[in-house]
Amino acid sequence: MIALRGPSEEIKVSIRADGSLSKTEVYPEQVNIILRALYFILIGWWVSALWMEAAYAICATIVGLPVGFWMFDRVSATVSLKRWSGISGINAPPSR
Repeated sequence: MIALRGPSEEIKVSIRADGSLSKTEVYPEQVNIILRALYFILIGWWVSALWMEAAYAICATIVGLPVGFWMFDRVSATVSLKRWSGISGINAPPSR
């Protein structure tokens, strides 16, 4: 399903002084977890519900399908402020 796929990996490739290549995974800078939790509890549920209703309405037209699917892909960012792209900094990998 389109809305459930994970984020694509982004890799920064750089050339070292000796001419060899180095690869580094790049992660987007995230909003503070406490702010994300408060947003999720107080605002995220309602905003994501409205967002998904708008996406559904837009998907009702054939012309709006690409925009509607794009909106469904962004539901996780709408509900919790999670950043999947738009890299603004390099962070350590998330703990799993």
